[in-house]
Amino acid sequence: MTKKDCFAYSPMACRVLTERICDGKECSFYKTHKQLEEEYDKNPPFNYKHYKETGEKIYYPRRGKN
Repeated sequence: MTKKDCFAYSPMACRVLTERICDGKECSFYKTHKQLEEEYDKNPPFNYKHYKETGEKIYYPRRGKN
């Protein structure tokens, strides 16, 4: 069953995988937009290479958020 509320859903294809598997079977990484936002709030993405070299976390800015 296609889950149109998934953060990676696009009418043409999945934005994450090379094929849209949700049309035929259960997707193991399905998340709604709200769940994705909550995950980013708990664990914001950061520049891992810089952190590995210096020990300082530099967080990436959020797109669409002020």
